[in-house]
Amino acid sequence: MTRRAPYTPHPAFVAPARDYADLWRTALGLLLIETAWGLTMVMLSFDPATAYPLLTTLSHHLTFLAMTLTTFWVVRRLQHRSSASLFGPAERLLPDLIRSASAVSLLFAALYLTPPWGWEGINLARAPVKWALLLPVSILAVLIQTSAEEIVFRGFLQQSLGARFKSPLIWMGLPSVLFGLAHYDPTMPLPITVEHMIWATVFGIAAADLTARTGGLGAAIGLHLATNFLAIVIFSPPGPLSGFALFSFPDIPADAEANPIGLLIDLLFLWMSWMACRIAVRA
Repeated sequence: MTRRAPYTPHPAFVAPARDYADLWRTALGLLLIETAWGLTMVMLSFDPATAYPLLTTLSHHLTFLAMTLTTFWVVRRLQHRSSASLFGPAERLLPDLIRSASAVSLLFAALYLTPPWGWEGINLARAPVKWALLLPVSILAVLIQTSAEEIVFRGFLQQSLGARFKSPLIWMGLPSVLFGLAHYDPTMPLPITVEHMIWATVFGIAAADLTARTGGLGAAIGLHLATNFLAIVIFSPPGPLSGFALFSFPDIPADAEANPIGLLIDLLFLWMSWMACRIAVRA
């Protein structure tokens, strides 16, 4: 039996962008998207010293609505296509999202609830009942954030570049590198933020691969949703963006050094998550 090429669905996914895949349209569109998001971040920002973490966290995630809505406007005005074309086949979007998010969540549960446990220094951040009551808002906020990033990087950028270039090094690599650079955090120690940027770049490659294999954003959004749910709603460092978390772990010291072994473990977890998504959506 002949095995199907892994990226067979990808040409159909990028097809809606082919007529207006000029590089200037892509560059201008990305500039408009990032500008709209940046301005919204400024308008909705709070002083961390006076704001409640919940309010700060919620407002931060709501800024990603500006990113999504601006992307919808960009593809209609600059590429003359519907915003729905960013997602791929509508019938696969929700099933792939649910299956991939469920698979990754089960994987994380198995990894964190079975020995050997690595819970040293982790404390309860809020009462479990209050956390559970907040869950619908938390999940929706994280979904808004993760879907916005997938719509921009794996939707708009991957489609626009894939419509113009055949090489995955461009349509997969460039959005992933930009996604990694977008995770630079000047408030963190440089070695730590560099490691986070490396991880984010590899995450972008995994999400782009799932998008190319399935021909839509569902699996990538599911992977992103489950990953950020763990990092935002389950565990979080103390600070202004910890408003959704059930547990907190010690803040990163200013003189923290790089931890290559920890990065390799995180990348191993990411590889396992990617494989879990592929199995869940049969890609």
